[in-house]
Amino acid sequence: MSKSPKKDSPAAADYDPEMRERARKAQAQHSKKKEDLLDKYSYHIVFGVLILLLVIVLLNAFWKSGPDVYTTLVNDPDYIAKLNSQDLSFKVGPTSMFEGYTLVDAKKTINVQSSNKQQLYRCNTQGKDTIIPDSYSFRTQFPNCAKSIYTQGNCSSSYSITAATAISDRICKQSNGENTFEVSPQTPVFCDKFINTQCKAGFISRTLDYAKLYGLVDTTCAPYNPSSEDTPENCSEKYKSCKRINIGDYCVSSDTENIKLEIFNYGPVVVTIPVYRDFLIYKEGLYQVYPKNQRFSSEHAVKIIGWDIIDGKNAWLIENSWGLDWGVNGTAYIFAYLVTLSQNLRNYTLRDLRLLLR
Repeated sequence: MSKSPKKDSPAAADYDPEMRERARKAQAQHSKKKEDLLDKYSYHIVFGVLILLLVIVLLNAFWKSGPDVYTTLVNDPDYIAKLNSQDLSFKVGPTSMFEGYTLVDAKKTINVQSSNKQQLYRCNTQGKDTIIPDSYSFRTQFPNCAKSIYTQGNCSSSYSITAATAISDRICKQSNGENTFEVSPQTPVFCDKFINTQCKAGFISRTLDYAKLYGLVDTTCAPYNPSSEDTPENCSEKYKSCKRINIGDYCVSSDTENIKLEIFNYGPVVVTIPVYRDFLIYKEGLYQVYPKNQRFSSEHAVKIIGWDIIDGKNAWLIENSWGLDWGVNGTAYIFAYLVTLSQNLRNYTLRDLRLLLR
């Protein structure tokens, strides 16, 4: 005789109407909860999906609208011709330093930040009763202090070049053009053991701290070489007999009038600016940013050496480190507002310079 199935076995439900009804009700209640949940959050789910799809579409459209950074040349002749055919306030042309460079190659030379510190001293600008002229150029005012324009090469070293040349400028100005000690940017780039990462990236503030702590040597002893094999391990011995200069301190100013006072009274200052594609090939005129321009994600350090009013607009006169055939002999007038576009606006000025012979 066959045994009857146990009531708690799975097959028992098939023969027990009461258990079958109970299971049906439980299933119905579970389905109702899922429907309520979907009804409750369907708006959010749909809205979230729509936002995600919109973001994807926008990103794809933005990427497709721009050039292929891996194959497009900085000195693209079609792009240069297109810009020069437009009614812009500046002209462009090939830059020798970027010859053969694609946009992604150029990006590797533009990787500078203002500071690795949370806080920096604000400048207590003196001489506020000074009458500031409408236009000014440090290189014109102090021709004996004007040094050669650097070509930084395949190295993101503008953080050191601008700081070093600003120190040289201020030494020269304070001596009325008699002291032409030319500070080298070589050691902050290749000899820093801790923060600056050689040609990959660096901070302006760290370069100035390096000048405070270790001093900077002159260009005769340590000429700038972007292909140098200098390392933090061999620098101490290699440059131990070089003349050095230490700076006492530095401060930060972000007000236009105070920056002008600093430059006029003491010498050039250093600033980081955003870099757009057409800035790489700037030749002359007032540089300003026009709509639909492609911007690099990182920033670049330049030196402000003066100012002027061009076509009714306030402009800074800057000195760059991309060679003499960039801009007007390595300099440019840029719309003053471009400086305020910097993500971390900090204009570095130097105080208490002292020359130490070691």
